Amino acid sequence: MVFLPNVAFVHAGPNRVIKEGISLTVLDEQIEFGDLNPERVDLIIVLAIKEVHNQDFMQLFHYLETETSREQFLQKWNQRKDAAE
Repeated sequence: MVFLPNVAFVHAGPNRVIKEGISLTVLDEQIEFGDLNPERVDLIIVLAIKEVHNQDFMQLFHYLETETSREQFLQKWNQRKDAAE
């Protein structure tokens, strides 16, 4: 599902979650995401949560909700990635 521009959320069904967690993948290039109405994304967030209103997910969603925050996040990510190379 793409709820935010350039950000895809994928999830496991609550009955399949053994341990809750959130994972983030930052892609070097955008990809088409989705079957019916594909959208371009460069962030993929994988959710393993049992409750829809999980506080960690809600905080992450609200942080990424604004374009400025997403850009700042990606800028910090790229600086970190460049430092590791």
